Amino acid sequence: MKIKIEKNIKICLLAVCPLIICFMLYLIFRHITNPGLMEEKQVLYSCNHTPSVGYEVFLKPNILFETESIGEDQIYFAEYVDHIEANFTYKVSGNRAADIDATYEITAVVEGFTGAEGAPALWQKEFPLVPEKTVNKQGNSLTITEDLSILLDTYNSFSRQVVETSKVSMDSKLMISMNVKTKIKAPTGETIEENFSPTLVIPLNRSYFSITKTGQQERPNTVENIKKVQLPLNTKLIVLYCIVILICIASILLLFFFTADLPEKSPLEKSVDKIFREHGSRIVALENEIVKEFGDYIKVHSIDDLVRIADELGKPIMYTYSGNQNELTRLFILEGPLMYVYDLLEPNLEASVPEKVT
Repeated sequence: MKIKIEKNIKICLLAVCPLIICFMLYLIFRHITNPGLMEEKQVLYSCNHTPSVGYEVFLKPNILFETESIGEDQIYFAEYVDHIEANFTYKVSGNRAADIDATYEITAVVEGFTGAEGAPALWQKEFPLVPEKTVNKQGNSLTITEDLSILLDTYNSFSRQVVETSKVSMDSKLMISMNVKTKIKAPTGETIEENFSPTLVIPLNRSYFSITKTGQQERPNTVENIKKVQLPLNTKLIVLYCIVILICIASILLLFFFTADLPEKSPLEKSVDKIFREHGSRIVALENEIVKEFGDYIKVHSIDDLVRIADELGKPIMYTYSGNQNELTRLFILEGPLMYVYDLLEPNLEASVPEKVT
């Protein structure tokens, strides 16, 4: 038994399926001949910079501490501090041998400021501790280490002198920094330049204080080569395209051999469809054959006339329900003893106004 389908729908499907097949074949051809490109990064050289600073606070003889020194991250009493031993380290390591040039120096900077920590400096004074040095090496890594002693009393005294001579009350701090400038010539010919300043920050002229370390962040560098490579064939996508093609071919065969056109609707059915499409919300179905119980009724010229009467009277449009659409031949409105009727079998009445019929 063949499946019945509307002729217009069948024609549309038979037209669309070949187009989809052609489009899928085009996509398969395009994907096979040009699967696309992707960017691939190749690391030619990489290195990692590690600056660091450490310290230990050595004490004067006192009644509180039995040890001669205290480690990092403590609270220190200024009267008990003899000196501070600092250790600065800078290390760079790469995955391949390269020409490494490093220049460094260690300086002490005393800074005066007012307000909270980090406020703009009122003055600065720099003291060189380790003069500028240059280190050259051909290899995978380079390490620089410097140890020095910091006499805190010297800088406290200088800060007090500035306050006394300037007559300006202010806070001050000491910053001990190793300033490193690195220049690396990678095996590929590229040059990498970086600057680092691991620093100790020490408040001055305080009865007690803590020490802060800054500038110790590791920093990687890479030299990369970006090239475009062809993507592999996406077999899943090709299989999907083939499945769509098979579905379209099966649909065409089904439409040709296993479907039949629905019989064309009669003029009455088309008229009923149009009325229900435009005025379906106004129409009520009745089970009883009311029309036959009236001897007198008024015919109207068109469905639009019947709709206007329904609006004027505030009444619904009714019809006698039947499962067969061809049996729906009349629509009517009840108003007391009167019945207004639109006969679908006589759509072209000559009168343009309602006419009483007996």
